[in-house]
Amino acid sequence: MAIIHRGPRFARIVALALSLQLASARAGRAEEAPPIPLRQLVAASDLIVVAEVRAVERLKSDEPSADWFSHAALLVVRGCLKGSAAEGSELRIPFERTSVCPPPPDFNKGTRGIAFLFREPGGAWYWAGGRFAWKTMDNERRLQVYSKRIREACDIAGISDPVERRKKTVDWLIDCAEEPATRWEGAYELARGEDLNPRYEGGSAERFGEALQTSHLRRLAEVVLGSPKILGDPWMRCLAALALGSNDRRVLERLRRELDGVASDPPWDAGKLMRILASGTSWTEGEGLARAYAKVWRGSRVSSDGRDSRTGQKPREGLSEYLRLLAERETRRPPESTTGAGAAK
Repeated sequence: MAIIHRGPRFARIVALALSLQLASARAGRAEEAPPIPLRQLVAASDLIVVAEVRAVERLKSDEPSADWFSHAALLVVRGCLKGSAAEGSELRIPFERTSVCPPPPDFNKGTRGIAFLFREPGGAWYWAGGRFAWKTMDNERRLQVYSKRIREACDIAGISDPVERRKKTVDWLIDCAEEPATRWEGAYELARGEDLNPRYEGGSAERFGEALQTSHLRRLAEVVLGSPKILGDPWMRCLAALALGSNDRRVLERLRRELDGVASDPPWDAGKLMRILASGTSWTEGEGLARAYAKVWRGSRVSSDGRDSRTGQKPREGLSEYLRLLAERETRRPPESTTGAGAAK
């Protein structure tokens, strides 16, 4: 039997895979394992290259990597963002095509992307984060943005002072959130756990969102105000929750309009936005209405006509009541106190 080199770095990647499997088991579906955002990928990688996929090959049975993997991707380096690799050089990276959690990178011959790789001393190269270790670059703007953010992340990682490094990291995450190409990379690590989908296991353990300053919140408010859509976008919902802390009344109005626009046929995640708006404005009754709305969407309690089997309430009726009470609440409140986390109940 062929043996491949397996050291402590490889063991850590295996441990990461097992943690993703545990998260998947909790969520009930393998593809719902928590994502690995850009900052963590950069830290886990020894080599980050812009590359083109020349071929995807099945490994021969006598190859060392065949004990663990079924295929290999042949990459041609087109640029290097971390580590050292000559332009035009080739890298052959093994992977298991049938892996479920974490799933392997998704690429096809001729595609261009950014590869995040690690290796043991003297060993072969491996993907640093399952499917997240290959980011397809389908246009120049996306490539430019990701390349810039990766180089910045490398610079930040080299800052010795932990306080300064954390400050620069928060600034960097805001930069990520402002740009559509990298929005989720920033939103995931800034978000509070309760604002994410349950499968994401509470977001970043670093709790970067707690370090946001007024200037950061104002920048996030502009992102939310400039977005054509919030519902259906989990990352924009996360940013909306943070942006309410800017005390910008326009954010509250933007969220209200988003809910009003779906009042006749509300989606499941309207309940999340209802909770975010109520929590961000300290509206206790609204939070209760949001919880009740969420229960309507639990499969065990919804009949075939979309009506709650216990209360008889359809989702649109719950949202309509929420919007009615919100409008009444706003008319009773002085204009200067209608937004922000510090608003009165």
